[in-house]
Amino acid sequence: MFNSRQAIHSFTSCRRILQIEGVTVGDLKNPKVIWLKGALFLGLGFLSAALLVLRHPEFTTVFLLGIAIWSFCRAYYFAFYVIEKYIDSTYRFAGLMDFLRYAFGGENNSDTESDMD
Repeated sequence: MFNSRQAIHSFTSCRRILQIEGVTVGDLKNPKVIWLKGALFLGLGFLSAALLVLRHPEFTTVFLLGIAIWSFCRAYYFAFYVIEKYIDSTYRFAGLMDFLRYAFGGENNSDTESDMD
């Protein structure tokens, strides 16, 4: 089975290969593409949830799916808003991988170091 450690390793390996090949993966800047990306995420979420509920049309499935979605939304909010506003105002996260490195390794890649050091 493919676990999270393998997924992180695969992601970082692909990123290194792209960097070696000279391909740069930059930030999205086009508002239309950003809106499209958001719409695709929303569509994928609705499709996945609908297929899960259709496959197991039980109250428990719907209830647990709702709790899982709500919990992950709160965790995302925590990772990108609460940490920056209340714990370390100098840190800016570029993505979930940056947050995981920060949370588990204590790395801080911001331009200015925290005054607490």
